[in-house]
Amino acid sequence: MRILIDCSHLDLRAQTAGFSRVVRNYLKHAHTWGETAGVPVRAMRMNAHGMPYFDDIKPGSHSVHWVQMSWFHRAVVSSIYVCRQLCREVAIYLGRLAEAAVDLGVAGLPRRRWRQAGKAVLGPILAGLRLPFTALDGAYVRLPGVSVGLNVDDAVFCPAHWYRHEPAVLKRLQARAGSVVMLVHDVLPITMPRHYTPELSHTQLRAIRQMLEMGVGVLAISEATRMDLQQVAKRCQLEAHIGIAHNGLEPLCCDSDPTSKPSSSVQPFVNHPDGYLLMVGTIEPKKGHLDAIDAMEQLWADGDPRWLVVIGRRGWMSQFIASRMQGSPWWQRKLFWFPSLGDADVALAYRSAQALVFASEAEGFGLPLIEAASLGCPVVARDLPVCREVLGDCAHYFDSTPQSLLKALRRVADPSERAHLREQMGHFTWPSWAEVVPCVMEGLMNYHRVPRPFDGPLVMGTPPAAGQFFPRSTLQKT
Repeated sequence: MRILIDCSHLDLRAQTAGFSRVVRNYLKHAHTWGETAGVPVRAMRMNAHGMPYFDDIKPGSHSVHWVQMSWFHRAVVSSIYVCRQLCREVAIYLGRLAEAAVDLGVAGLPRRRWRQAGKAVLGPILAGLRLPFTALDGAYVRLPGVSVGLNVDDAVFCPAHWYRHEPAVLKRLQARAGSVVMLVHDVLPITMPRHYTPELSHTQLRAIRQMLEMGVGVLAISEATRMDLQQVAKRCQLEAHIGIAHNGLEPLCCDSDPTSKPSSSVQPFVNHPDGYLLMVGTIEPKKGHLDAIDAMEQLWADGDPRWLVVIGRRGWMSQFIASRMQGSPWWQRKLFWFPSLGDADVALAYRSAQALVFASEAEGFGLPLIEAASLGCPVVARDLPVCREVLGDCAHYFDSTPQSLLKALRRVADPSERAHLREQMGHFTWPSWAEVVPCVMEGLMNYHRVPRPFDGPLVMGTPPAAGQFFPRSTLQKT
């Protein structure tokens, strides 16, 4: 038996991207578990034709094949990749326009049966027009990897970006492998489409529907995501049995490692005598940066001396948010943005902040929550089900009204309130990736031997509730 971890459509060299960090941890700890359990664990990618290949990715490093390439070979691969991406995006855009034109045209036919026949005839033609463009995937992926055939002894785990596969690829994957399990991080492009591009919302809905129809194993990273996925399944009139595999806690730095020392970039705000509030996460619409900036500008107008420090790379649909920050009268006076900081810098920022402001309108999990809590940083969070699931009563919550956020930010200005929150955070524990990944791998093996739907927690961290603190991580297995 082999366990193959699908890393398609993912740049594992991206240090701050959430998906990349999750998959790197799965690779790292799954390799360690596999050596002990005697089960080979390999990284795998898929091309547009559903043909897998091994990338031989070592934990925490680049692809071996990429490192061994000459500069000319790298230039060829990179050029093909850029051309393929450009052609694919153009093909997708033109395909959507063509589909809209077809829908508009057949809508004018007088009978429903004629309209269905028109779509049945024109649909495959439109799909065929995209094949020459998507076929460029094969030209790219065959260069750095070794093609390998799947068989019934293989268990395939897809922890990220599986929804970007073409439908035919997923069908071939299921037909060739012994078992397939997919990890769902969130379904927010479906439930909150205003914060995402129409293309992403359409792609994820199509992939979720296909996943449920295929009957593969499904895991969600939180109970909140599981409930959202159940609602999407109900909307598609499909049945869903979903397990839960919480993300693990990844230490941001190691104090004994001399290479993980903070840089000089964080010293100005870390040493600020009046303190600062911190936001960590990709700059994107659902993260609530605009709400936090509006609230802080009102506090600054009233004389609040604290700074607001934002850490996070630019994401999708972020131009307006970036312009709003940089156009603020408080920009570079009390409002600061760091698109890229190392783990040691982020860890120091957590430890020195008055509080983490977690203003997201929705999340699948929320890695900054457990990062802040593990480092003793008080958390001011929007009252979301996933925040309650992860932190329990170890945070100060606010609702969606501006007055509630202002009240919460004023509250953490009180040293006694921060001391109380820090005391609660001192009891916070969460399973590490070294604990989470072996449980997930064992669950994959059990599912491979006797395929039955996941239902309930596979590995789940237990947050402290009111008056209840757990001295160590609690893992629940099925």
